[in-house]
Amino acid sequence: MSDASYTRRLSPSTRAALGVFARYGTIIGLLAMVLVFSFLSPHAFPTYNNFINVLSQASLAMIIAGGLTMAVIVGELDLSVGYAASLHGVLVTGLIVANHMPIPLAVLIVLALGALI
Repeated sequence: MSDASYTRRLSPSTRAALGVFARYGTIIGLLAMVLVFSFLSPHAFPTYNNFINVLSQASLAMIIAGGLTMAVIVGELDLSVGYAASLHGVLVTGLIVANHMPIPLAVLIVLALGALI
């Protein structure tokens, strides 16, 4: 059965509901998760400190996703972005911990290496 014949049999209200869910499903899912976790753990989850913690842990993924979004928009797909981010994180950590290098210098060196890739 093709998708076209399946959607023709749906009522207009069902089709409209599916359209809303297709467009806003991710946001609806996020709000549902926040509500469930807030209800299950009201003293720990909906706090300012937890919000900042979640944002700080997700910041690297958000930066990478933002950069990768531009590549996808122009029709390219670069799967090495995650590998490069991990490699550069390990390099910065190694320079700081093993070589006792100042943080700004280690970051600049790794940024220069990243520009070469």
